[in-house]
Amino acid sequence: MAQDKYFHEAHFCSLSSQGNVYGMTKVKSQVDRSFKILVSSGKAGQITCIGFQRDETTSSLKPISIELEAGDLSIPDGAELLSLDTFQLDDILLLGFCFTKEDTIDNNTIQWLNASNIISTQLEPGADFTVAGLMQGLSSVELDFNCLFLKHRLIKQNGMTVHLCLMSGDDSKIHLFTLEREDFGNTIKCCEVSCEIFFPEFKELGSCVICLDFVEIGGKRISAIGCDNGSVLVFVVDLKSLHILESWKTRHDHPIIVVKLFSNMISPDSKALEICHLLASSVTTPSVVYRNILKNGFTNVKSLHNSNSHDLVMCACVADIDWDGEPEIVLGTNGHCLLAYKWYAEDKTTLTIHTSDSPGKDAEEEEDDLWLPMEEYRLTYIRKFSHPLMGLEYVDMTGDGVCELVILCSDGVRILQHNLEKAKNVVMERLNKFKMVKDDDKK
Repeated sequence: MAQDKYFHEAHFCSLSSQGNVYGMTKVKSQVDRSFKILVSSGKAGQITCIGFQRDETTSSLKPISIELEAGDLSIPDGAELLSLDTFQLDDILLLGFCFTKEDTIDNNTIQWLNASNIISTQLEPGADFTVAGLMQGLSSVELDFNCLFLKHRLIKQNGMTVHLCLMSGDDSKIHLFTLEREDFGNTIKCCEVSCEIFFPEFKELGSCVICLDFVEIGGKRISAIGCDNGSVLVFVVDLKSLHILESWKTRHDHPIIVVKLFSNMISPDSKALEICHLLASSVTTPSVVYRNILKNGFTNVKSLHNSNSHDLVMCACVADIDWDGEPEIVLGTNGHCLLAYKWYAEDKTTLTIHTSDSPGKDAEEEEDDLWLPMEEYRLTYIRKFSHPLMGLEYVDMTGDGVCELVILCSDGVRILQHNLEKAKNVVMERLNKFKMVKDDDKK
């Protein structure tokens, strides 16, 4: 078997039952720079925390997992977990999750939102996990709609930070809950408020929202929304006045599964985000990228060729997996494939011209090098798995400064790790270049 040019599988964690595309989230460690992954097992009502632990004597890493059973989470027997998310509320870590339960008496389906306080150190390697710590400050809210996904946002208003929980419902609305600490204690209070107060772009969407993404740039919020009727909406909202400054809308033929906002460069610099692109993946057609959407709207569209050749795209992330400073678009498909696309912009291209001097004469082919812009996304990487891919995260799981690619499959979680020898060579090469530039500046 040929060696993978980017990754090798470092760990696999099986799940008691299959999760879904909304069933994975990440938690940053309070001890080191690493992340933990939380994954739900839908019908089992179980949440698993996955991470790595470093042996103090040998300095070697070993994978660990902590399982939270349905009873630990106050989930009734027979309930199914739908979505989960984690968010920091002041100095405590919250775990939010939605589950559904069929009422055998009235034959109705009941949906609940639970938010509980996790003592973050309990998710650290070697910690003594206690159910009492998990259930401290538990808050439950019965929902009158079917919840699809759960997200959180922090909003600044009148000099104060407001913690918000967003849920997409089957009633074509985004529902908004505020999260507050009662009496400065650990008890969490969830209160539903009108979404228009903080998110005017969610007013009258007209269709069920399947996916959602945000980016904040220079006092503005860019919101990208994908709907089950094929609509893709983008709004630019002023964060101070909460007024919609600009908006665009387009329509695909099938439901939108993924929307993702990203920039040209992998950089924390907000200026790099000023040129913002939008990835949109629908059920049957190839995924597309709307380039520089703030300037062009939906007019400059580039297709990710053959991205629909492996069944529908279920998940995506944008990451620099080849370490050249530019992002790749990584897609996970229902057809068991991981795909990576890279942006190419070339000035020179060879153009074949068909010419004929007189009618009836066969055309002659002429090749000529013309200086024309050649801009496209190209498939640069493909890896096959044994099961469908449902979630992607590119985070540092081991705390060594190099990110791993975490893949949620229908049979469990796979953690793909970069070649560390290659990582060392890249670091040394860049340090040498930096040293050469520094020496030139001294001359």
